[in-house]
Amino acid sequence: MAEAYFAFKYPPTPDEFIFKLTDDAKIEEARRILRGEEKSRTHVMGRIRKQAASYNPGWSYHLDPDTIDFFEMAIEVCDASIRYTEDHLDEVCGAFLPGCFWCPWGSQLLREVNGATAATTTTTAPAALQSKNLASGWPGLKGTDFASGIDAACVVPDSGTDLYLFKGDKYLRYRVTDEKITSGPKSLADGWPGLKGADFTLGIDAACSVPDSSTDLYLFKGDKYLRYHVGTEKVTSGPKGLADGWSGLKGTDFTSGVSAACSVPGEPTNLYLFKGSKYLSYRVTDEKIISGPKSLADVWGVDGVFAGGVDDACRVPGGAGDLYFFKGDQYVRVR
Repeated sequence: MAEAYFAFKYPPTPDEFIFKLTDDAKIEEARRILRGEEKSRTHVMGRIRKQAASYNPGWSYHLDPDTIDFFEMAIEVCDASIRYTEDHLDEVCGAFLPGCFWCPWGSQLLREVNGATAATTTTTAPAALQSKNLASGWPGLKGTDFASGIDAACVVPDSGTDLYLFKGDKYLRYRVTDEKITSGPKSLADGWPGLKGADFTLGIDAACSVPDSSTDLYLFKGDKYLRYHVGTEKVTSGPKGLADGWSGLKGTDFTSGVSAACSVPGEPTNLYLFKGSKYLSYRVTDEKIISGPKSLADVWGVDGVFAGGVDDACRVPGGAGDLYFFKGDQYVRVR
């Protein structure tokens, strides 16, 4: 039986999805699309199977090879991005993507994937996802306590290059483009004066950007959180209990605290929250869990220390849909 593998993306995110074809005519059609000979029927459609496929690492679903076809136009009800489909997989085959049929309108065929490589891929993190040591991968941290691990990280508001890194009662600002500390380490009490008088000056568990805000961050500590305006150095909301301020978390372990938080690529209202080996996607606008809790290992394909949980996670500055996961003195870049 013929067998070939192809990858497509759904702009603007860089997420890639690999599918398998077992029909000679379909394989040739895919190759004609890649050669630019087919200019109309260029998008991918098929029926979703809610199971991970070894050749499609990082996703907990795949397309049934026998149902895959290419199209120019399709009905709107079957359109969704790769990541959105992953985050709403529990709803697939119901009101969302009825009949399990998926026709991502924005899908763009990228390349043919080496069949031998795809077929032998396992759930172990591929080479691109293997962890690295902070001291070697982030050379600007050498000689600081941050090289042994961090407690929290987040993108600096309105910056396309910088991260805030937190450890104990200290923080620093790090520019990833040239691997340099641009400010700090400093004490939270001195550098974040709005936190004075709060336990947050002793350290935080997680930090992330507030959706749709270019100035504000959420800071988390234990079962509490607050909202901080970086420009005016003021707490604009909180501290409050997660159970009270994030009502959608009630009944979950996440109300007792989170280990990491970061914005969801391509979803301006949503955040990823992490606790132990699980994560969930949370919509801040109406306080609802829209996906999860799910296993980190099943969705992102991470293994080793990361499969058991992360110390923190953050968006990669300028990295579109990519995230950094941190655990101890190790980090990994995922998408």
